[in-house]
Amino acid sequence: MSAVQDYLGNLMAERSKMVEKAAASNDLIANIKGIAQLQLAIIAVSTVAAEKNAAHHFDAAMSDFKMTHGVA
Repeated sequence: MSAVQDYLGNLMAERSKMVEKAAASNDLIANIKGIAQLQLAIIAVSTVAAEKNAAHHFDAAMSDFKMTHGVA
């Protein structure tokens, strides 16, 4: 999960740089597409990471349930 967090951190840092660059040039409109694409990537990676984490917890709970109830 650390690699995912590192990747998200890099995406967020890049987004911040793009916003700062756009603000400095007073041309946010010209840069909005790139910023929006980065934001969508951040949302997608965060969602996939959350789903993976949820699946891991579900699998662990099912294993625990099977062991507790003697289900093969």
